[in-house]
Amino acid sequence: MSETGESTMRLSSRFTVLFRTVLPASWLVSVPVVALFHIPNELEPGRWFMLAGLAVLLLQSAVWFVHLRDVEADRDGLVVSGGRSRVRVPWGHVAGIAKPWWGRGQFARIEFRASAAAGRSALVLLPLAPLTRWKDHFAVQTVAAHVAAARADGVGARSAPLTR
Repeated sequence: MSETGESTMRLSSRFTVLFRTVLPASWLVSVPVVALFHIPNELEPGRWFMLAGLAVLLLQSAVWFVHLRDVEADRDGLVVSGGRSRVRVPWGHVAGIAKPWWGRGQFARIEFRASAAAGRSALVLLPLAPLTRWKDHFAVQTVAAHVAAARADGVGARSAPLTR
């Protein structure tokens, strides 16, 4: 339930906090240590090259995962949470939803019309929906339906019900 008493639908996975905080921290600490101790001494010149490449890869994935947001939907808009703060984004300010090229269907990027406190977009880890194509995922369909209703209404999107 939202602050106003109406029902909300969680569009992001419950594992978002784990992916946003615990995994990047554990990768950045554990993988370089394992690489330093488990690469054979015969590969000493290559060890540092491999470690540098691994560090770049880990840093890149950590940066992506730190940008994950918790997202809930209600009839009036989205509630985007980046950890400590929660920002309400009305449906009229949501431009659309897109599949990142690197996400393999597990992620979605919700784009906003204007830069607000939530930023220009929100990266969302989608809840597990086995045997579901990305465009048929309930979170993707919910956002797409509300954005289409907001465009048709010109302002808000009260006509699109929350369905799962």
